[in-house]
Parts: sequence; structure tokens; C-alpha cells
Amino acid sequence: MLSVDQGVLDRLDKVIVLLNLASRQQIEAARREVLADPISAALIDVMNDEWVGAADLRRRVAASTGQSQGPVSRRLSQLVSQGWVASSGSGGNIRYRATGA
Repeated sequence: MLSVDQGVLDRLDKVIVLLNLASRQQIEAARREVLADPISAALIDVMNDEWVGAADLRRRVAASTGQSQGPVSRRLSQLVSQGWVASSGSGGNIRYRATGA
């Protein structure tokens, strides 16, 4: 296991806070843009800070938005690549969670 000095972690937390403060307007604008898209908003809403299995997530969002699972999968991939959503697992055991970015 990697050992990390608590002082280093505290400094990194401060850097993150400062970067968030400095970029607050850009982050909020990006968040509004993501949430303006019905599929993206539904994906984030379904995850609700919980890990959700890929198949269940796609099915629920497709049903709530009236879209097929193809566009839902593509949007989910975009959100992962942009850092709005985290993924865990592999194969048939992939799960997703909104990061709150």
C-alpha cells in the first residue's frame, strides 16, 4: 500500500479548493450546459451519488427520456471522458457514479 504524508494530502486539498474557487464561474457554466441536456441530466439524476450498474442505468434513463439506449450510452461515455461520471469494474460488471465535478 502506498503511504502518503497527511501534510501533503492537506496541501493538495487546499490546492483543489483554490482551483475550484478560481474556476468557479467556468465550472458552473459547464455544469449548467451538462444539465441542460435531458439525457445528461437524467443520467446524473439516476446515479444520485450512488454506484449504478451500466445496464440498469441505461435502461432507466432510456425509459425516462424516451430515447433508445444507443444515445444514452454515447452520452454516458461523453460524461465519463469529461470527468462528470466515474466508472468502476469491467465487462458485464461496470458501474457508474456521478462525480459532482
